[in-house]
Amino acid sequence: MLKLRHKITRLKWAIDTYNGDERAWPDCYHTVHGDEKWFFLMRDGVPCRVFPTWEENDDGGMEHRITLAAAARVYHKSRCPKVMFLTAIARPRPDHDFDGKVGIWNFTKVRKAKRSNRNTGTVAGETDIVETVTVDADEYRSVMLKKGGVFDAIHTKMWWFKRDSGEPEAGHPIIYQHDGAKPHTAKKNEKLWASHGAQKGFRIVVRTQPAQSPDLNVNDLAFFASLQSDTELVAKENVTDLIHAVESCWQAYPAERMENVWSCPFGSFKGIVDTSGDNSYSHHSGSRTAHRRGTGDRQDRAFGVKRIKEARLSLEEMKKMSDVLQDDALADAPGDTSSDEN
Repeated sequence: MLKLRHKITRLKWAIDTYNGDERAWPDCYHTVHGDEKWFFLMRDGVPCRVFPTWEENDDGGMEHRITLAAAARVYHKSRCPKVMFLTAIARPRPDHDFDGKVGIWNFTKVRKAKRSNRNTGTVAGETDIVETVTVDADEYRSVMLKKGGVFDAIHTKMWWFKRDSGEPEAGHPIIYQHDGAKPHTAKKNEKLWASHGAQKGFRIVVRTQPAQSPDLNVNDLAFFASLQSDTELVAKENVTDLIHAVESCWQAYPAERMENVWSCPFGSFKGIVDTSGDNSYSHHSGSRTAHRRGTGDRQDRAFGVKRIKEARLSLEEMKKMSDVLQDDALADAPGDTSSDEN
């Protein structure tokens, strides 16, 4: 479904990312990927497996028992409660005791119940009600710039990029990458990204990835699916339990799995170059199996210079084709047919 303009921007992004000096893709240690995802309280039609455990009976002996968790209650399966989370992740740095988890934020607000309900145990003025918040430009800006937000978390977790840290990366820019959703690219927000990114001794540069390119964001590539699978193993009854489940799985997510997640972009870069910006390449290269068997590198960043040169030639041809199509469209467009008289 990609159009020519999409393929051009995707191929240019991959070529610009390539590090010609090392003949490989960059190690991505200076990159933070951010994105949002809906997490649902439950999914319709998913089996629940419950295993027996050893428990003490009334006679003091041990026996197998099956304990069922309380079932989640929803009004209708098409109105299943859900919460949107924003996650910011980077590649782990064991030398700095950094597991790659920059931060996670949910778009909710808590208010007191207005009415009492005997069936649910809700008490007016006492029970907390969790409500989702619409993610517009103002809400996204608040999460990015507030105290404890995305920028603040980058300052705290990736301290070695600070100008006076004394580390080799001191003063180097940190790239925060997100997609082109309207709250992300609002003009009033883009001006603030630049000003706030140059504060507290850091250089944070916000970049928008090409359109129709979820394969260029690690969250969409692998991390969201991995975190979702962990969350589904936790029993949840309501939205509050859902938030606690997602955040607890986030805290328990190991650095080893995060490192494996960050092997995915290298395969995407290679596939985009080989297919001239298309997404028809194979997304499963077998690198995980080869690494487990000891016959390959999980983080294979090597790439031939010849293939990059061919990709640059292909990019120029695609640009010429795009210019021709634009000229033809302008020629076919209805214009002013009135004639000027001398």
